[in-house]
Amino acid sequence: MLDASLPLTALVMEILQMLHSDGYGQMDHSAIARYYEKLAGSEIG
Repeated sequence: MLDASLPLTALVMEILQMLHSDGYGQMDHSAIARYYEKLAGSEIG
């Protein structure tokens, strides 16, 4: 077992859970862009 710190793992898990509850569960990790769009109140493209 590695004793390595994974500080962003919990944050990414929360983002993916939020995306799933918002209906983006079938998308790949590019759906994370949707999270930042929602956070910024703007669309990327």
